[in-house]
Amino acid sequence: MVLACILILMLPVVAFGQQAAKGQFNPEANVQNAVTYDSRGLAKEKKGDLEGAMADYNQAIKLNPKNASAYINRGNVKTKKGDLNGAMADYNQAIRLNPKNAVAYNNRGNIKFRNGDLNGAMPDFNYAVQLNPKYAPAYNNLGNIKFRKGNLNGAMDDYNHAIQLNPKYGLAYRNRGNVKRRKGDLDGAMADYNQAIKLGVSTYYSD
Repeated sequence: MVLACILILMLPVVAFGQQAAKGQFNPEANVQNAVTYDSRGLAKEKKGDLEGAMADYNQAIKLNPKNASAYINRGNVKTKKGDLNGAMADYNQAIRLNPKNAVAYNNRGNIKFRNGDLNGAMPDFNYAVQLNPKYAPAYNNLGNIKFRKGNLNGAMDDYNHAIQLNPKYGLAYRNRGNVKRRKGDLDGAMADYNQAIKLGVSTYYSD
């Protein structure tokens, strides 16, 4: 009787293991599970759990190596952790998988910008806005390059465009404030800095 009870209790465990094993070789199930891990990784990343997010993105990629989104998201975590080479590799892979992904080009451009490769970053940002003309971050980043190169009017145009596309884009207000300050428009700069602070972006002065 005791042996029978043990066997009955063990049956559900064996069945669950068999189902999991079947799922492991089910391409459709793997794709859906990859999306779930990718989504959970985003939630963890937003909560500041970078290690947990990284683990979920790794699992999403393992389940579906063609998931460009997971490579982009993992690249973002690597960027936050200071692994710029690793981030670059992930953005490159995302672009190989989906050459029409504006976010991947924008984020790769950010890595090049941080590495001081302004001439390499510019084509990535330009292609990002070509793919998605309503993608405000890429216009903001184009403005950053022009500001760094001393093209204040060009930078102002790009920041204006970014703000027009997204009036709640705090970084663009802060960056436009830097341009106005450089041009001597201190009242205009102050107004932009105030708006950036209202939107939750800390203000710093860039020369």
